[in-house]
Parts: sequence; C-alpha cells; structure tokens
Amino acid sequence: MKSANRVDQMRFYGGWLSPNIRSQLAERVALANSKGWKLHQVNFQPVDSGSALFNLVLVIISLGAFSLGRSIIVTYERDDRFEGDVES
Repeated sequence: MKSANRVDQMRFYGGWLSPNIRSQLAERVALANSKGWKLHQVNFQPVDSGSALFNLVLVIISLGAFSLGRSIIVTYERDDRFEGDVES
C-alpha cells in the first residue's frame, strides 16, 4: 500500500503573553487529522547558541512577556487513496 507524507516545521514562542505550546500543537494535529493525515512522528530541534543569546536579550527587554521557543518538525502520513485535500 502506498502512503503520502507531509512535513510541518513549527516554531513556538513563549512567555507569559503566548498561548500554551501543547494547545498549539494539538490544534495543528487536529486540523491535519480532519484532512485525513495521521501523526507519524514529532522531532524536537535543538536550540543553537546564537538564538539562545538572542532569546535571553529578548526576555530581558520584554520583561518575560515574549521569548523564542523551540522548533519542532511534525511528520504526517496517510493512505494514498484518500480523496481529500492534497496541499494544505
């Protein structure tokens, strides 16, 4: 059986003004599921030192209201026979 794959790269933002990371991911997965995609894998990307330094400066300037979060790669797959949305 053939299957199709889809990859989403998501960058999360943190701080006390941002929405919850888990709820953002759950909403994206629910949207993909409604279009026939099934979650296959979630990979967390490490933060490099350059963005970590920028993140520290951003947190200090915004008094903790905003910070850069981690990046994740979400992989979906579905049966190739699905007749729904191909590009989303």
